[in-house]
Amino acid sequence: MRFKAYLLLFVLAVFPAAAGPRTYDPIYHWIDHPDKRDPALHLVLVEVVAVASERYGFEHASNSKVSDDGGKTWYNLLKVRSGTVTLKVIESPGAGMPPTLDVQFESAHYVPTRETPWTDQRVVAGNRLLGFFRKHEENRWTLELSCFIDPVDYLLAPSPGGGSLQSHFKTELATKATVEARRKELGAAMQRAREHATTNAFEGK
Repeated sequence: MRFKAYLLLFVLAVFPAAAGPRTYDPIYHWIDHPDKRDPALHLVLVEVVAVASERYGFEHASNSKVSDDGGKTWYNLLKVRSGTVTLKVIESPGAGMPPTLDVQFESAHYVPTRETPWTDQRVVAGNRLLGFFRKHEENRWTLELSCFIDPVDYLLAPSPGGGSLQSHFKTELATKATVEARRKELGAAMQRAREHATTNAFEGK
């Protein structure tokens, strides 16, 4: 039980789409249903330049529950980082966008307790990310859902939209070496999770 809880938190942190049905995969529906796209909404590849006005807080996950597992209480909490991010637009298929823009963002991570440390490795300077951006009047842009998608993680996830995502961009979203390196990184993390669970189970006897 402890291993399953630890593993679930890890999987949800890496692949947020796993938290719900495939209907919550915005990239898949954007690719699979071009006739239903909102003309003011665009999938864009950007690079993080800088982050400002950072704030941290906590929210309950949509499936928030409290469970007691052998004396250990698990909270389905989201630790939320938010602020303003300056972006460089790398490629915006079908949309004329300014070379740089500032938008509000949120990045969340599942944590078992409020004291659990977490450092956001996604929204940091130098990272290239995907985001859905909405165009408003007077050429004003906002980040839809206030969150970004890591193209490497998305291409690794078991998604029907992953295979055709690259075809919508001229810019290479991820090299084979990058994808393989991330695959090994996740594999090592999963192994550590198993070892952690085994150790806890042994000490709990």
